[in-house]
Amino acid sequence: VNQVPHTFTKLAEEAGHKWISYNFLEYFTYLPAPQFKYFKNWVDASLQFDLAIITSDLVLTGQSKLSPPRIENELIPFLNNSLTRFGAYAILMDVWVPNLDDDSVLINQAKILAATVRLDEDRGTSMSLESFQKMVQGQG
Repeated sequence: VNQVPHTFTKLAEEAGHKWISYNFLEYFTYLPAPQFKYFKNWVDASLQFDLAIITSDLVLTGQSKLSPPRIENELIPFLNNSLTRFGAYAILMDVWVPNLDDDSVLINQAKILAATVRLDEDRGTSMSLESFQKMVQGQG
C-alpha cells in the first residue's frame, strides 16, 4: 500500500469477501481509531511469534541447526520480543488482561509496551509543570 485510498471502494470490495488479504490490513493504519492500528500490529506480532515458534521447533527437533550462541543471542530474544509484542497488542485490543498478581518478566514487558503505545497515541494524561509540582508537593 503506497498511499491512502481516496475512496473506500477497495475497502468495501474486500470486506465483501469471506477472507481479506494481508495487504488489506495496511488500510487499517489509516483509519482514525487506534484499535484498527492495534489490530494490524497484533496480526503482525502474531505472525512473528508463529515464525519464532516454528523456528524453535525446527531447532529443538533437530530439523534445523543453530549454534548455541545463535540460539542464545538471536532465537531466544526473537521469541521473547515477539511474545512481548503479541501480548502488548492483545492488551491494547482488550482481548487479554494479564493477572494482576503475575509479575513475570514477559508479562511486565508486555504491560510496559502496551502502556508506552498508549502514551504514544496521546491517550495518556498530560499536565502542566505547575500542576505537577503542586501534586508532588501535596498541594493539589
